[in-house]
Amino acid sequence: MDAVVLCSKTARAIYRAPNLPKMRMRIPDHASRLAEGAPGIAAVQAARVELEALGVPLGSDSTIDVLVQSVRDKRNDEQTRFLVWDRDVPARAIVRLAPKVFVVSVEFCAFEAAKEIDELELIEYYFELCSTYALPEGGGDYLDRPRPLTTVARLRTFFLSIPKGCHGRTKALRALRSVRDGARSPMETAMTMPMTVRKALGGLQICDLEMNRRVELSDQARTYTRRSYVVCDVHIRRGNQDVEYQGARHDEELQQAIDNERRHALQAMGFTIVEVNKEQLFNPVSFRRLMATIAGNAHIDLGGYPEGFAGRQEELRRFVIRRWTRGKGSTIDGSE
Repeated sequence: MDAVVLCSKTARAIYRAPNLPKMRMRIPDHASRLAEGAPGIAAVQAARVELEALGVPLGSDSTIDVLVQSVRDKRNDEQTRFLVWDRDVPARAIVRLAPKVFVVSVEFCAFEAAKEIDELELIEYYFELCSTYALPEGGGDYLDRPRPLTTVARLRTFFLSIPKGCHGRTKALRALRSVRDGARSPMETAMTMPMTVRKALGGLQICDLEMNRRVELSDQARTYTRRSYVVCDVHIRRGNQDVEYQGARHDEELQQAIDNERRHALQAMGFTIVEVNKEQLFNPVSFRRLMATIAGNAHIDLGGYPEGFAGRQEELRRFVIRRWTRGKGSTIDGSE
């Protein structure tokens, strides 16, 4: 085999790379098997050169993940991890990065992740793939993307194309039910996950939720604001709720005036406004009250949720904020 197909952790790092190019030709034209044999040394070296150009950190062991057709195609190589895909590769599921260097598609990469990471991390990762940001593998500030790498619909179509019984299929489809398109920052994802994640994991499991929904204002509402439309960070159909994250910029006087106009316009159209700030995510008591408010507006009775729900909800809160600091001298459990 004179080409290399990068996959798994290496593929995830590629799709988070700072120098990610526009995706090129996708193959195969129809479902078919990978070529037999392990990739040659020259192809693996070409892959490493391409990863370096993309700004992908390989880590201390410099191991890369490569897809092969059979366990017979594996070879002893301390810097290459061979993963087997002994089924047909779905159509257009391999992307060309360079001559002899390919990577599994975003959707294929998302499916592989279901085999390696737990459900909450998987949900968070799927949000990222369907967002306009990326979390660099080496840590640090998130990167803005001009457009999402994929959508919930594309992921679902790909997962359903995988034969039933294939390891990871059920988990991937279950996780995807909690994901929404259009997050613009990791904090938007952190705010939204507790509303969409299934009850068994501590979420409210609200289905009729849309992120960054554009709302055209009525003629009357337009008299209250300088805008003809607004975008809701999170819109929940039940209770007609607009859940808005209030970042630091909302403390500026001009922004406060704009926010007030926006609030009045939406209220005139029958929206219920729920404003969320960082303190409500980092303080467990405030967080419980916030979730209770959203549930109450949606006419959801939290008393009917599974036994132990409060504890799992707290675990979920800690998970979604684990990457972020609350502020000097504070901790994620709300103590000073």
